[in-house]
Formats: sequence, C-alpha cells, structure tokens
Amino acid sequence: MTKELPLWEKIALIGAWLALMGGLTWLVALKPSITGFVPSETSTQVLDVAVTQNTDFVISTEDPTLMLNLKSFRVWGAVYGLGKVRVTLENLDGGRLLVYANTPKRGLETITGFVSHEGMASTPDDKLRIRPTGPVSGQDTLGKPTELVDGACVETCALPDSFRSEEYRLVVEVDDGTVFKLARVSYEV
Repeated sequence: MTKELPLWEKIALIGAWLALMGGLTWLVALKPSITGFVPSETSTQVLDVAVTQNTDFVISTEDPTLMLNLKSFRVWGAVYGLGKVRVTLENLDGGRLLVYANTPKRGLETITGFVSHEGMASTPDDKLRIRPTGPVSGQDTLGKPTELVDGACVETCALPDSFRSEEYRLVVEVDDGTVFKLARVSYEV
C-alpha cells in the first residue's frame, strides 16, 4: 500500500523536477563554456600544392632560435587516385603524430566522420614558414577527387606541451599514381 504525499511534498517534487529539466535544457540549448576550453585564434596558410611522391615540408619561424609551441595542426585538401595517403607531423626529438590517413577505396565511398571546420574563425597568416623539401606542383587539372580532406587532425587536434620543437616536419607519403592536393593548413601557436 502506498502512502499519498502531502501537498507541500508534491509541490517540492514538481519544483525539483522542473529545475532539473530547466538545467538540462540550458546545458543542451545554450551550450555554455563550462568545460575549461579557452578559445584561441587559428592561423591559416594556403599552400595549394600537388604532392605526387613522398615529400616533407619544413615548418619553422623566421627566427630559428625561437621554440615553437604548436597547440593544434590541421590539413585541408583532396586525394586523387585510389592509393594510400598518410600525413604526419614530426618534431626534432623524433616524435610523430598522425594528421591524416586514408585507406584505398574498394569502389564505394566511405563516411570519414571528420567534422567540418569551415565555420571556424581563422586568420590568414605567415608567422610560420612552410616549405617543401621535395618536388611539388601546382596542378589544377586533376579531375574529380576520390576523397576530400576537411580539417583533418587525427592526433594533432590538441598537441601535448611535450611536442614543442624549434622546427617541425610535415611528412606527406603518397602511393604511386596517387596525388594529394594540399590546399591549406591551419594551426594554433
């Protein structure tokens, strides 16, 4: 047998339930910044180069004595062909983190799961010098891409402080017959 609650307990229960629902609605609808995330400015460099064979890009500042402290690193571009493409970021201590990798296509398009960052505020910048150590071209007639790369940062979305370096290398590995069109990079320092 259940005992009926007094009126004041019913009102208190309904009030607590409404407060809980209001709080949850506030969290979902307003998305408040209660996670400790500190927004920062993202810099972007347009490279617009076609990588047809394994190539490294040296990332440095004008002053080689400055220690870089990249907070994040992303790439945008497109893959042409069915071969593998792998992009990693290396520091001078030998640390290597995966920025992007694809798998050969088997005839059906796949869903990558990458979130588009087109709306992310970024500023064109040339704080860092990014220059290739191998051959690249500015090919414009590559046909239809087999995969678009939209702000990829598999292990480089949030770089650890221990990954600091005076210079970094962006290593792009491509299979024969495959082209990786590296459109731009963005980073936080």
